[in-house]
Amino acid sequence: MKVISTNISKKRTINIDGTLVETGIYKQAVEKGVILGSTDVQQDFVVDRRYHGGLDMACYIFGYNNYTYFQTKYPNADWEIGMFGENITLDFLNESTMNIGDLYQIGEATIQISQPRMPCSKLGYRLGDKGAIKYFTDSNFPGMYVRVLKPGLVSSGDIMNLLETKKEKLSILELYRILGAKSKNTDQFDKVISNPWVPEKCKLNLKE
Repeated sequence: MKVISTNISKKRTINIDGTLVETGIYKQAVEKGVILGSTDVQQDFVVDRRYHGGLDMACYIFGYNNYTYFQTKYPNADWEIGMFGENITLDFLNESTMNIGDLYQIGEATIQISQPRMPCSKLGYRLGDKGAIKYFTDSNFPGMYVRVLKPGLVSSGDIMNLLETKKEKLSILELYRILGAKSKNTDQFDKVISNPWVPEKCKLNLKE
């Protein structure tokens, strides 16, 4: 997997159903690369740290190979790199084969997969359709949030290499489906709760 773009954003105010809200979803590519910190990407604007930033969501990564799925559905959107609010755009990402807790080296940083991204209203605004939230939810391409275990610079052209895979196998996509399910399967529930690499917030959401 290769980094094809590193992205950060400035604060932007948008109008969602008559309400003005601030957002950092409008990411722009930066040629100099980005520095991954333990709780966020340096110089990136984060609005609500309940849903972005922090130890378990320090950086959001998305695969460019999955852009086509959404471009076909929303051809009139203002397409550009960073469209999904990702800090790092990889040339390829397969959420069905990558597992929660796995460790990777990317540039100078060491990261650990923590959880999938759950869509919000701002993504619907970005794609120009409220229905995009459900379309994203129904897709197999949520992207991934990561913990940053070793901070460092990540630049376009860097390769993301697997360092360690955990014995507890729970793919990004599998966790995404479990978290988004309307009814909870007991076996799936237990698989998430017992996994030491799943963020506590995700486990609490399952129990609600």
